[in-house]
Amino acid sequence: MEILPLWLLFALLAGFNSAGWKLANEYFSLSGNILVFWRGLLPALLIAPFTFFIDWPTNSIFYYAVFSTIPIVTIQDTITFEANKIFGAGVSSRVAPLGIFLIFVGWLIIKPEQISYYLSSPLYSVGIVLSIFSIMFFASRLRHCEVSRKAFIFLLPAILLGSVTAILNKTAMDNSQFHQGVWIYIMIQGFGLVLTTSIKEKITHKNLNRFFTKKAIKAGSVVALLALTGISFKGYGFSLVDNPAYFVSITMLAPIWIVCVYKIIGKKEKNIDVKSGLFLVLSVIMLVLFKGMM
Repeated sequence: MEILPLWLLFALLAGFNSAGWKLANEYFSLSGNILVFWRGLLPALLIAPFTFFIDWPTNSIFYYAVFSTIPIVTIQDTITFEANKIFGAGVSSRVAPLGIFLIFVGWLIIKPEQISYYLSSPLYSVGIVLSIFSIMFFASRLRHCEVSRKAFIFLLPAILLGSVTAILNKTAMDNSQFHQGVWIYIMIQGFGLVLTTSIKEKITHKNLNRFFTKKAIKAGSVVALLALTGISFKGYGFSLVDNPAYFVSITMLAPIWIVCVYKIIGKKEKNIDVKSGLFLVLSVIMLVLFKGMM
């Protein structure tokens, strides 16, 4: 019985990274397109030299999956960054859990052979499904903030696209070797995001000057570092986990990590439902236990 699998460690690290991502986004409050540009550029440049020393994936499905993520992630991350700036990270964190179930079902549609795996252990499978719904419920209740119809509609495309991205990421990792898939994924997607955001910026603002202000470079560097580590954690975790929804469920702990960071620096986080936080942690533990007993 695998109670503490390696993918869980990567998921916990990714959740903590997500907390840093949100905090940086709130602090700098820049245009989403600018942040996505840097989130692609610096990780791609840092990874590129290492790709000369590893074998590239040979399965074409890997490349189809990675290239498919580029336009999706451009839109998805731009919306998310803009939403955090306009509505606050609290609203984003309440809507984000909706994507977990979409990922879970979406992956089963792609991998229907896994259905028999769940049917072979019905009690544990029911426990897993109930744990996922509990995570979705308590994660959405953790922050007491109003989710207006406008905010929900604004964020919904990012949630839907994020679900597709997770499935494509998992597909890419399943069709490549352990390290090569993560590194090549980061590089290809990163340079792709540079291209798409640059085209968008040229169309909307006629030039790329906004990308290279002092504030943009500073904010972009922080976001890029978080992106590099976060995408790496996600890639390695997706390589190891059966269904990407499990991994994404664990990252829903990000708001709790934010509370912990605020506690350390002496800042009080308002509108936190402590009971929901405790039940969220319990739901995550139950998910891991039920998954480990499968």
